[in-house]
Amino acid sequence: MSKSRNRPGARRSVRLAPLIREVLSEELLCRARDSILADSVVTDVEVSGDCRIATAYVVTLSEETPREELIEAFQRSAGYLRKVLGAALHIRHTPELRFKLDEGVARGRRIDQLLASVRGERDSGLSEEKDAPPPDLTD
Repeated sequence: MSKSRNRPGARRSVRLAPLIREVLSEELLCRARDSILADSVVTDVEVSGDCRIATAYVVTLSEETPREELIEAFQRSAGYLRKVLGAALHIRHTPELRFKLDEGVARGRRIDQLLASVRGERDSGLSEEKDAPPPDLTD
């Protein structure tokens, strides 16, 4: 197969990814019955070059939901969500949906926590310095 034949499919998959993300996000926001799914967000979607597989990266907004339960809930709903995609996108072959946990969001949260603790330590250190008497420099 020539490279020029592969390119249009690649462009199609790039155009399809944000549409899939939008449809899935709307479904979760407006019509999710499962509380785990209702508290979840689709952060990104990658579509294979042949548009047969779409991998959705998901994260939960609830700190109480275990990661395994989140992925299991999405896997249980994959057939329904694929049906919704097919009806919304009007494409010949609706991609098979796969779900992965978006680790980037968890890392970002951890970095934010670390920065906040550093700021808190720095701020408390500054207030202690203000309360302390000035150093004696008359040696």
